[in-house]
Amino acid sequence: MAALRFLAELEGEKLPRLRQAPLAVVNRPWRRFVLGPHHRVDRRYYTFCTLERFQDALRRRDVFVAPSERWGDPRAKLVQGAAWAAVRPQVCRTLGRHETPAPELARLTDELNEAYRRTAEGLPRNAATRIEHAGGRDGLVLTGLDKLEEPARSSRRCL
Repeated sequence: MAALRFLAELEGEKLPRLRQAPLAVVNRPWRRFVLGPHHRVDRRYYTFCTLERFQDALRRRDVFVAPSERWGDPRAKLVQGAAWAAVRPQVCRTLGRHETPAPELARLTDELNEAYRRTAEGLPRNAATRIEHAGGRDGLVLTGLDKLEEPARSSRRCL
């Protein structure tokens, strides 16, 4: 957000003060473009980097736009406080869930343990997997999948 605010402040400036640009937004893949060979901030790359990182944050729901159906805070419409306490038993019954997390966590733990056990038992018989020792460590190697040919495209276009 600091980078977005910084870019907004630069609008209209003939000689933008890019040395003051917040660089926390610049991740490793962008660093060589944004900073360039002389470690000077390139405004174009900095802008695109900031926009890409902002879009990623929107997708991850780390930031929200208000008002917005698509990019708003999904928690804003949740029932909270006393209203939630009043309807919680009914909601949990309707969803077939316990009101407390302990039984749900125990069930999920059992499911995860069972999946792990089945996977470990089937590993020796799975031709698509093998364990290789490299660099002093064992690692799981998965055989790549065969490429599937795409079906011929229909001559009709969907509008």
